[in-house]
Amino acid sequence: MSPTDPALAAEPDAPRRRLGPSVLLAVAASLAALEGYDLACYGVTVPSLLLDRGFAADKAAVGTVGSLVAIGMLVGAAACAATIRRLGSRRLLLTGAGLFSIGMLVCALVPQFVLFGAADSLSAWAWASCSPRSPPTSPTCPGPDAAAATSAS
Repeated sequence: MSPTDPALAAEPDAPRRRLGPSVLLAVAASLAALEGYDLACYGVTVPSLLLDRGFAADKAAVGTVGSLVAIGMLVGAAACAATIRRLGSRRLLLTGAGLFSIGMLVCALVPQFVLFGAADSLSAWAWASCSPRSPPTSPTCPGPDAAAATSAS
């Protein structure tokens, strides 16, 4: 048999390599450490936001935006639960982390407080899909393959 023999080639149906428990634990611990980080940073910057006349933020608006984070998390968790079987946990987790990062970048660049509030609540929605308490990071949540298997039987 030569090295290019098709019998020696990797089978296309071979199972993919899975991440070990220690890697998954490290990822979950990293995400747990970031839980609430954006809200903590927001709380620290509130006095600066109130002093910035160009941003035109008052105490009521600052409180509303802080509350919108919780609402964004609620909506994001519901959307996550509705889409996890279709997308799979890995794709949903990576998409949520990416959208959260983009949303936080938008928060840093917007010139108006209203836009900041919208970007922050959308970031919270995205973060809900990669929070350690959300379905994609739950070890008991089945992926799209399991959904296809249960619907086929």
